Amino acid sequence: MSIAPKYVQIYNQILNRIEHAEYSHKIPSEKQLAQDFNCSRVTIRSALALLKEDQVIYSIKGEGNFIKHANSLDSTGVEVNCSLFQSSCNVSIDDMVFEISHSKATAYSQKLFDNTDDYRSFNIWFESNHQIVGNEFSMVTMSAINHNVDIHDQKEVKRFINHDIYKQAAHIQINMQQSQRKANTFHQEFFTDNEPMIMIEENLNDKNGQTFAQNKYYLPLKFLNVRLNKYWTK
Repeated sequence: MSIAPKYVQIYNQILNRIEHAEYSHKIPSEKQLAQDFNCSRVTIRSALALLKEDQVIYSIKGEGNFIKHANSLDSTGVEVNCSLFQSSCNVSIDDMVFEISHSKATAYSQKLFDNTDDYRSFNIWFESNHQIVGNEFSMVTMSAINHNVDIHDQKEVKRFINHDIYKQAAHIQINMQQSQRKANTFHQEFFTDNEPMIMIEENLNDKNGQTFAQNKYYLPLKFLNVRLNKYWTK
């Protein structure tokens, strides 16, 4: 009978402690775990890497390893009727900070919106445990913004940008690729140039195929977890 590698044994023991609430929010440091399990920190790192891969824990630089919330683990996949960021991020989002501006038309926006000059841009920062984990830059035509939405009310803006805007879409195009942007091109610091950054572009189109909103999500690869569902008919 083969014996599982040491790091797998420790993986299972940590998982067991999480499931029995011995670790409730944050797991001990690598040094403490190495002492608890009487092994090297290299072995602990291997066990932690496996726990991260299986979406059990996540890391915050300088703060340690945290247990994922149940609602993140139970996600059924990317939803088309809500913000793509939150269904693609492997940590729970505690807050969103907005910067809203009435932008002037550019060659890019005119091409995107078929020469529509009137639009607003939303620069959104996502926070988890008081740390910025990602950014969204959205461009939305004024015709798509509900006149009942008070753009000075963050609660209304959140509901609109996260949910209500999707009710207008007849077709959504999504493109995912590695971003080449440098850390200093963002207004807030949330990654380093040594970390791979993923850009997810989402175009919302009306029934005539005209784009009325574009969302660009920037998410460090370490926080990315996209789960897709495929269905077929018999």
